[in-house]
Amino acid sequence: MFGYIRPFQPELKMREYEAYRSVYCGLCHTLGKRYTFIARFFLTYDLTWLAMLTLSLQQESPAVCKRRCVSAPFRPHPTCVQNEATDFAADCAMLLLYYKLKDNLHDASLPHKIAAAILLLFSTFAKRKAEKRQPEAAERITKAMQAQDLAEKNRVGIDAAADPTGQMMAVLLLISAHNTENERILSRFGYFMGRWVYLMDATDDLDQDIHSGDYNPFACAWKLNSQSDLKAARKRAQAFLNSCLYEMQAAFALLSVRYNAGVMENTLTLGLPHMQHTVVEQTFSKQR
Repeated sequence: MFGYIRPFQPELKMREYEAYRSVYCGLCHTLGKRYTFIARFFLTYDLTWLAMLTLSLQQESPAVCKRRCVSAPFRPHPTCVQNEATDFAADCAMLLLYYKLKDNLHDASLPHKIAAAILLLFSTFAKRKAEKRQPEAAERITKAMQAQDLAEKNRVGIDAAADPTGQMMAVLLLISAHNTENERILSRFGYFMGRWVYLMDATDDLDQDIHSGDYNPFACAWKLNSQSDLKAARKRAQAFLNSCLYEMQAAFALLSVRYNAGVMENTLTLGLPHMQHTVVEQTFSKQR
């Protein structure tokens, strides 16, 4: 995942920020515990939000513990949430990392290819552990990545290109939530969340993909080249992003959210539109 799904921090209340940070820190500690310290560097905002959404649908409020942060060991201990939701998100992070690194071996620049080859040794080990812990999720992710690779090789249209990631996120959210009450709603929400992330990445990488000749659904569908007005193309891509965002907001309104509704609403109504703006204006750099 790419770090696009995050709340708009300036508008978060203090208790909402602390709740979000407790899940973020909990996932960081879970990655370190289950997959060694190296795994902490692959913590993403996207999977933090997946864990938080899962936690918000549970019957009971998640238990909070204290952990020392390795990045700031002399500060007061941050609160952490560590349970099945963060375990699942950590396992999925390692599964997705493996396929991301494999993709980088083919499409990235030479320095990134070298880094990907080195990290792939660690990732292969982590992937095997994750497959044993989450066999269903591992199978779904593998199928989705194969479908994604085939779609890009066939240079399909925009909707078809975004479909595998959408299908994958729908299934992962259902597996994580164990929530039959909201099954259809969660499936729709997860589907459009996956589509939004994929299309955001395509919008973000538009200039780079055109320069390198790599597949990009917008460049392919609109026959863009280095002489095209790429800023106008990114603005045009916003229509696709907005349609996904609207569907996510509509599905979320139907969910029985018990905890952290403020963080969820902030992310959907402020955080994601803000991220879209920064990507379209090319002021965003990918972070965890």
